[in-house]
Amino acid sequence: YKYIGEDIKTIAEVPISYISLSFFKDKLLWMDINFGGNDVEFEEKQFLNILYYLEEIYGRDWKKATDTNNEISNGFIFKGKKVTFEFCRVVYPQGTNKHRGYIHIYDNVLHKSFLESQL
Repeated sequence: YKYIGEDIKTIAEVPISYISLSFFKDKLLWMDINFGGNDVEFEEKQFLNILYYLEEIYGRDWKKATDTNNEISNGFIFKGKKVTFEFCRVVYPQGTNKHRGYIHIYDNVLHKSFLESQL
């Protein structure tokens, strides 16, 4: 589902492009908060503003996010006991110098159950 409310427009003064919510077994499975996209660049400065903001709230117990396709320009993952929190700046569309970003938050137990149901 795409969030269409007007309550949340920015994080750390960076405009949010859109928020989407996904459900599994009638429970919130994950939430995506997206930045940039289409003709709007998600700049490294914006990424750092959000990162510093998140570090003030959650601390610096992050792992660096990586991928095999070199799509992630900057990224950090916080894995808590109940929730995983990913924050990444990625090349989009692939093969260009443009970037978008996202914060992906999901429930660890429900996410594992969702993945097992896809086998």
